[in-house]
Amino acid sequence: MALPPAFEGFYTLHHHHYLAYALAHLDRRTAEIAVRETFGILATHWPHAVSRRSPAAYGWRQLVDSVHARTPPLPIPVETPEQYHAIVLHHIVGCELEEIAATTGHELSKIRYLLRSWKHSAAQAPAPRAPTSQPCSAAG
Repeated sequence: MALPPAFEGFYTLHHHHYLAYALAHLDRRTAEIAVRETFGILATHWPHAVSRRSPAAYGWRQLVDSVHARTPPLPIPVETPEQYHAIVLHHIVGCELEEIAATTGHELSKIRYLLRSWKHSAAQAPAPRAPTSQPCSAAG
């Protein structure tokens, strides 16, 4: 089955970040399965995905659902799921704010707000959990 060039571009742009997020929650084998499942769903429903206002947000939702169907979120005190994703991607995975915005489909200003409004103490700050993953900036 030949995939549309736009899907291949989407895969190239997001695969590394999806895997890094999954690895923050799951062992490598299970993380790879979750990411494959996500891209399988996206490939199957690609026309629907690209008809959405934000295909990136739609894809991100598929990944989050796949990861969290396998494990609960990390014990990080947050106000919203979006804030949780931004905290994990920035503080645990090591993504830059622009990468988080592109990956999750949110505006950069929203990502900045989510990170700045996070109420935490040094004792609550999450520690890196995914030593086997490469940081977001290693994508490419």
